[in-house]
Amino acid sequence: MKDVCKKCGGEMLVYRTGPHPWRTGYEVQRFECTDCKAQAARTTATERKTR
Repeated sequence: MKDVCKKCGGEMLVYRTGPHPWRTGYEVQRFECTDCKAQAARTTATERKTR
């Protein structure tokens, strides 16, 4: 599954990920379009492996 730019339909690539500032167990992913350079961000759950 690829992320698609809402402005031009180009491919969105992740350029930065980091911990969410106040939500434990989540991270912020930042994307940039390869065609028009539009930027977007989303919050996702951090996958934790259990033993």
